[in-house]
Amino acid sequence: MMPGWKLLILMFLLLSESFAQKSSAGPSLTIRIYLIVPCESKSASKQRIKANLRTDREYCMERTPTISQNDVQSAELLKHVDHPPAVGLMLYPAAAQRMLNATTKNIGGHMAVVVNGRVVSVPMIAAPFARAVIEGDLSQAQADDIVQTLSQRSH
Repeated sequence: MMPGWKLLILMFLLLSESFAQKSSAGPSLTIRIYLIVPCESKSASKQRIKANLRTDREYCMERTPTISQNDVQSAELLKHVDHPPAVGLMLYPAAAQRMLNATTKNIGGHMAVVVNGRVVSVPMIAAPFARAVIEGDLSQAQADDIVQTLSQRSH
């Protein structure tokens, strides 16, 4: 066998092993919760969304999320008879305090819940809170996947 073939086979084996390790790590998941701000705000990102479906006014998310998946201590599936699937997120203490501060200062405003780059809901902030709930445009399978992925990551 030629020396070049040995090198090619060795590279293939190393790449295969690397791919297998990445595949066994589980699916990647991104969760971001952003405050909604007017697009002319200095803290606004360029991505425009509608926070209220009754009007045509567009808003922007802040550039920096208030919460991300790294702030989640645990997740649980929330089941309601008359509601679509939802996921409750228990946050680490520092993140819970950030969420409480943000919601206290923005009662009446909105937050965008973004899962894997897709806005799944834009709830109004009715009262201060230190937990997060992902609900809205989620299937049962998506909610189950979020809980499973976050549970695997936290162990």
